[in-house]
Amino acid sequence: MSDVHYEHNGDVIIVWRDGTPSRYVKRRAWLPFLCGLVAIVGMLTLSGCILTITISTGETPTPAAPTVTVTPTATYEPTPTPYVQKVLWDSRLTELGVSITPSSGKYRLIAAWLTKNGNWDDVPDWAHQWQLDTLGGDHHVFGRCLDAAGNPIAKTFQLSWPGGSDGRTPEADGWANLPMAGQNWNPANGPGPYTWYALNGDKLSGVGMPLNNHWSFFGVWQEQPAAKAPTLGDIIVNWFWPR
Repeated sequence: MSDVHYEHNGDVIIVWRDGTPSRYVKRRAWLPFLCGLVAIVGMLTLSGCILTITISTGETPTPAAPTVTVTPTATYEPTPTPYVQKVLWDSRLTELGVSITPSSGKYRLIAAWLTKNGNWDDVPDWAHQWQLDTLGGDHHVFGRCLDAAGNPIAKTFQLSWPGGSDGRTPEADGWANLPMAGQNWNPANGPGPYTWYALNGDKLSGVGMPLNNHWSFFGVWQEQPAAKAPTLGDIIVNWFWPR
């Protein structure tokens, strides 16, 4: 049986076998520290704690690729200003079932009223600004179209009904007009058979001669102002205080 014993000489451990040194083991300086850490981990594990230990081997770790966060650049998008249609409207039109059919075009109906038997005595006060001696028809549709500045323009008007249509351009007084037929329209059964409008504009729908009475319908259209380009001030305000 061999005689083995160990001798510590500084950082070196000498292994003696049968009186002859057979192995030299260099003791690691970090070994006692590692043993201490293992003991600490064991105690923390028993107490329910989790500990992550990184032991450096002397090698330089490869740095992870940096994470690049791209922040999109804010862009200015002007908020369109909705067009609010303001119409001077004769309440008698509503009683007859007459209505406005909005158009995506640029001409908006701004005023509409009616006369009975060519008489202007009972029209709304605001309608008299357009009253002319030439507007004497008693079973007609009349149309007038203005540019954005309020000047009359030679806009083509269209009168349509089930099974047909006809068009007119304004006369010298700035009004276009077409006669209507009765077509036995009874307002109790629904809107009238005619639709009157400026091309590329809103439609005045449901007009006619109620119970063959001689009534005329008037409409004034106006060009919608072009969208205003945003100024530098608008851009700055919307950038910092978006609506």
